[in-house]
Amino acid sequence: MPTSGPGTAFGKVQKTGLARNILSNWIAILAIGVTSFFLTPIFIHKLGDLQYGIWILASSFSSYYGLLDLGLRPTLSRFVARFKGAQEEQHLNETLTTAFGISLVLAVLVCLLTAILVAVLPPFFKFSGETRVLFQRLILIVGLDVAFAFPGLLLGSALLGLQRFDLYSFVSITSTVIRAVLQVVAIDLKFGVLGIAVVALLVDIALIPVQWWMLHRADRAISIRWGALHRSRVRELASFGFFSFLINAGDYLRFYTDSVVIGRVLGAVLVTPFNVAGRLMGYFRMGITALTTPFIPRMSEVEGRGNQTELRETFLRGTKIATLFSVFVSSLLFLDGKALLGLWVGARFIKDYGLLMTLTLGYGVAMAQRPSTQLAYAQGRHRILGLWMLGEGIVNVLLSIYWARRYGLIGVALGTTVPMLVTGLIFQPWYVLRGIRLPVCDYARVALLGPILAGTILVCVAKLVMLAFPGSGLGWLICNVSWQTALFGWLAYRFGLNVADREVAWESGRRLIANLGLA
Repeated sequence: MPTSGPGTAFGKVQKTGLARNILSNWIAILAIGVTSFFLTPIFIHKLGDLQYGIWILASSFSSYYGLLDLGLRPTLSRFVARFKGAQEEQHLNETLTTAFGISLVLAVLVCLLTAILVAVLPPFFKFSGETRVLFQRLILIVGLDVAFAFPGLLLGSALLGLQRFDLYSFVSITSTVIRAVLQVVAIDLKFGVLGIAVVALLVDIALIPVQWWMLHRADRAISIRWGALHRSRVRELASFGFFSFLINAGDYLRFYTDSVVIGRVLGAVLVTPFNVAGRLMGYFRMGITALTTPFIPRMSEVEGRGNQTELRETFLRGTKIATLFSVFVSSLLFLDGKALLGLWVGARFIKDYGLLMTLTLGYGVAMAQRPSTQLAYAQGRHRILGLWMLGEGIVNVLLSIYWARRYGLIGVALGTTVPMLVTGLIFQPWYVLRGIRLPVCDYARVALLGPILAGTILVCVAKLVMLAFPGSGLGWLICNVSWQTALFGWLAYRFGLNVADREVAWESGRRLIANLGLA
């Protein structure tokens, strides 16, 4: 009987689908990142620091609402993929219906919670007068937006479970562009921060039928029938998703609490400069996510076969790639961060370069460790990791509050960075390497040494060149980033990749070009 391994028709279909999904993921993240990049200075300059800071505070609380899904979205994607692969359409529809029902309950819960926050949050942030009324209205609109977004996000997760990243990315790109255009129009028409919130609400409402149509197009057998609700499915989804929820909770505390701490301790106006650096870190995370996501199913597949040697090789390759990207981005921000801040959001933000570097240190280490988290998922060892991530998030908040009172914005950045360094440099490597019985020296030599060497050479050469040929302006920045990128590419190829890595890179490139119909 033929297998479904490499060389068979099924294996070729899998590779084609994987290449399509990777490409779709990259295009979507690039489009969303570029749109957000250009929107940020528009919002800052047209809204002003206070209104923009209020918008970021309200948006931060909308992010916390995402915790209420209790890990439902990634869990649903996993079960949809599993039942689709097993051709168990009835179980798939039961799970989808149950998850959709849960999302409606969560939407109602969000509405109730929003009513409470409208009364509680303004005095918490010491808002009064017109600012208090504006913030209350904004919280109300944002809360309704999250409530309507829950069902749409869940349908999108099911679409990912069907491996239709192309359809999901198309919807994401289209909605992002439409939302951005309408928000700029709303600002130009003097609707202010409430206008951009209303636009987001209307777009998310419209997305629900669009996501359903896309999901049904991907699989005609998909259906939601209320008679298919099952308590057993609720327990199944909850038991698998709980520790994913803990990891997500830790991430929310790490990445989305800084604005709240600043708004409470230092004032809403100071949210804006911190958010500028935070935006760049968000793009950093998006790039790493797009780059490393394909390693999750790959390591899960290898783990399922029980091939520990190949699992270690896959993990080391993933870590090497993540480290190369992290070192590259961190180096560019170190070399060109001041020029970027000045040209992107204005010269007055150049003084926040130290803030950017503090965050870059923590994020650089944390993003390089993304494959460690993915390996823990693949091995089913994410329980302890979930508890640790939650603990790190709590420590992050406590340190940020304490240091904010002593050192201001830099203190908040240190509260984020220090726990990241402890986790990324000590706990995650120890925990993961112990699970696959990989010596630390082999890990450092194979996965870390080459990328760090490439980054060190880049920074040294670039600093010498920039001292010899100083300049300013957009053209100078583009020229610098271009030759620095080219140099790092050569250094990464020369020192970061071994012979096997280069063969994989060339083969993957040829396969992707062939799949795109370009060769």
